[in-house]
Parts: sequence; C-alpha cells; structure tokens
Amino acid sequence: MLSVLKRIEMDQANIDICFWNQASDPVLAHDPFSTLMWVLFCLPHPFLTCEESLLSLVQTFYMVAVAQAIILYYEKSQDKSSSESALSDCMITDINKIMGESGCASHHFVSNYFDHNVDIKDAIRKFSFPYLRRCALLWK
Repeated sequence: MLSVLKRIEMDQANIDICFWNQASDPVLAHDPFSTLMWVLFCLPHPFLTCEESLLSLVQTFYMVAVAQAIILYYEKSQDKSSSESALSDCMITDINKIMGESGCASHHFVSNYFDHNVDIKDAIRKFSFPYLRRCALLWK
C-alpha cells in the first residue's frame, strides 16, 4: 500500500518512467489482469475515460491470457504429437514452437488446475475465463 501512496505524489516524468517500466515487464510471466491493473494505474485520467482505449488494452491483455493458456496446454499435454498435427499451420503451433525452442515454459507456466483430458479450445476457455470475468466486473 505504501508503494501506491508514493506513486500518487510523483511528478509527470516519474509517472512516465513508472508506466514504461511496468509496460516493458515480460507480461507473459505474470497474471494478465494484475498487469492490466498496474498499466491502468500508471495511465493519465483522460486515457481511462476513453472507452476505445480501455477496450484496446483489455483485448491486448486477453491475448496474453490466451497465449499463456496455449503455452500451458502444450507444456502439460500428454499427447503432444497428435495435438500438434491436428492444429498445423496456425498461431497456436507457432507459439508452441517458439516456447519449445526457448525451454522456459516449464519454469514459468505451472498450474495445479490443468486437466489432461481437455482439448486446446477448452483449455483456452478455462484459463482465460477468469480474466474476462474480472474485466467485466471492472467495466461495471
């Protein structure tokens, strides 16, 4: 809470630095909604009153939630070869290939709530729904 109070009394230059530090943080390693809230906290008030700008940010971080779900699915999936062949030549397999080459998925994307019996579409729905629910509550 103290860090929140310190940010209130910052001048404009420090607010800009704080915003860019938070926005440049590797967002895939964090909860998308928490990152969205920090970015919103750093933005000036006129930006938040523009519905289109706010909706664009929500959609951007939704894509982060979807990418995290895809990475988690391929990291935890037992039958990786059949799931790759079923979804050839799409963004899902591109994300999987990039994360497979880097090898960092096993360190950052861990979930005790992963069901091995679901397909990729259900996994995306399951792991992105909490983000959408929180955004809907924020919107109200």
